[in-house]
Formats: sequence, C-alpha cells, structure tokens
Amino acid sequence: MKYTDEKLEELTREEEEVLEKKRRKGPDPTPDSNPDLITGEPGSHPVGVAAGGTGGAATGATIGGAVGGPVGAVVGGAVGAVAGAVAGKGIAEYVNPTEENLYWKENYKTRPYYRAGLQYDAYEPAYRYGWESAGKPQYRGRKFEDVEKQLESEWPGERNTIHEKWTDAREAVRDAYDRVALRPSTERAEITEKSDAIWEQVKGNWKQFKGLIKENWNKLTNDDIEAMEGRKDRIIGKIQERYGETTYKANEIERELRNLDRK
Repeated sequence: MKYTDEKLEELTREEEEVLEKKRRKGPDPTPDSNPDLITGEPGSHPVGVAAGGTGGAATGATIGGAVGGPVGAVVGGAVGAVAGAVAGKGIAEYVNPTEENLYWKENYKTRPYYRAGLQYDAYEPAYRYGWESAGKPQYRGRKFEDVEKQLESEWPGERNTIHEKWTDAREAVRDAYDRVALRPSTERAEITEKSDAIWEQVKGNWKQFKGLIKENWNKLTNDDIEAMEGRKDRIIGKIQERYGETTYKANEIERELRNLDRK
C-alpha cells in the first residue's frame, strides 16, 4: 500500500506526540520492570518482545520497500516492528526464554548429539529456535513430528557453524521444542510462577538475603555481594564464578534460596 503525503504527515505527527509524552514523563522510574513495548505494562519478557520487534521490522521494511519505495520501507519497517513485537510478546508469555536458556546451558553436554569440546554457544541457536517455535500460536500443543516439515522450511540456518544445515540442528531443535510443547500448561505456569516468586522475594528483601547468601556461600566476597544488587543473573553468576557451574547449577541455587527463606 502506498502512503499519501497527508498520511505520512499524520504518522510523523503521531511519532512526535509519542516522543513528547516520553520527554514529559522523564526517566523511567522502574527501569528493571521489563515494561511491555506495546502496552507499557511491567513483567514482559524483553527477549521475546525485542526479537519479535526486530524480525517484524525487517519483514515490514522488505514488503514496504517493494510496494512504496524508500518511504514505504520506512513505514513498513515501523508497522512490522509493532506487529513483530506483538508476536514476540505472545511467545515470551508462553515460554520463559531465560528459564529455557539456563536449562539447556546446564544440560546440553548430557545430550547424545553433544560433540566433545563444543561450547553452549554452538547449540544455543538451535535450542532457541526450538523453544521459540513451540511458543508460536500455530505450533502450540502440536507434536514435533507434525510440524517438522514447516520448521525445517523456516530454519534460518547458522552459517559457518555446526548448525548450518537442518539435519545438523534437528535434534537440538527437537529437544527444546519438546521440552516446551510436551509440558502441561498448568505445570508450565506453576514452574514459572514459582521461579519468579523467589527472585522477586530476593530482590524485594535484598538486605535480608545479602546476609543469608554470604553465610551460605562463604567463598563470596563483600564486593561480590554488593555487585549482585539482588539481581538473578548476577547472583547466579557470582556464585558459579566462586564455586563453579558444575558445583552449583542455576536451579540448585534457586532451590537453596528457597530453603534459606524458610529458615
């Protein structure tokens, strides 16, 4: 669709109004609340929303450029980013990408297709494709065998990696897909809520948990504790840095924090 000059002026005015509103509001008072890019509500998974926005922008720009030239590409990119962000938001609310990433980072070496000496980064694109695909509305609740042909046709490939071809990536994609697709929805919700709850509690009562963490993991220095700031990624990272990832996996750290809270 080709936009008239009047329509483009209208779009520009709307963009200016949005920017002006942001300037009036000033800095975000809750920068860590993961606000939804579409609604502004807190609690959205930024990975899924951002990934959807980026993919949508690229697609929209391509279509817009073909129809309306350079201006169409700009407008199409903007529209595509919003549409893509909506799709990404839907995936992220069905799948917790942080949880899936941590799980596979801890378990990829136990899988039969693992090749000795390869790091997690070599497998992450295939896992990510698997869990993101399982979270898409058109695939939810469907078995891998039923959707494999479509997944293969959409597989972007990772050039110059071990997963450049679908046959190389298939088993890792299937693992991540099945972990999400075969999990009962009630269990998926319970796991996510339980995990989120303890980390929210840690952050909200950080002064109390600082002492408990230092007492339980006494190899941590005062600087380590201060650097954590109650944040999940930093707490896990610092503990694993001092004790090793094989000694304390992310889920084990989370479990011990729950036990500390009960004391």
